[in-house]
Amino acid sequence: MKVAVTADGAKQLIFCPACKHAHGYDSARWKWNGEQEKATFTPSHVHAGANGKCHINVTDGIIIFHPDCEHPLRGTRIPLPDIDS
Repeated sequence: MKVAVTADGAKQLIFCPACKHAHGYDSARWKWNGEQEKATFTPSHVHAGANGKCHINVTDGIIIFHPDCEHPLRGTRIPLPDIDS
């Protein structure tokens, strides 16, 4: 599974291979197309954590790492990895 959904359905989670943990999408703030394998979330997501800034888009099951990321995957595109539920 590429996207995990909380029990109440209010949040979706994806695994970020750059940050090595999940990023959460709150359904009140982000739109999700409802697809597990080819997920798309809008707008972009910015996470500031121990590994620095991570700025991504998830489009058609691909994580797009923006050039302003502060980790080695900046400027790359990779398929959305599986996440444990």
